[in-house]
Amino acid sequence: MSYEKVKIVGIRQIVKKKTGEVHNFLQVEHFQSYDIYLNDAAVKQIPTYEKIKGKEVLIPVSWGEYNGKPSMNLADDFLPLPAPVRKES
Repeated sequence: MSYEKVKIVGIRQIVKKKTGEVHNFLQVEHFQSYDIYLNDAAVKQIPTYEKIKGKEVLIPVSWGEYNGKPSMNLADDFLPLPAPVRKES
């Protein structure tokens, strides 16, 4: 697990046509855009992510692969931390 600095873009929901099952994804930018699947435990953090939409934060992730492409997965407690701010003199 590592903490990655990302910009929160938003929340996206997909509904499976056959089952009506709803899948939630956290949309972030990290050198490129990723959708991070939100499991049942992580869904509870949606209000937190909505509040910080558009801001850079550190999120706990593990890296994996999905359909042959790199993917980010939320890890640990799913809670974002404030991103360090670079002080300019």
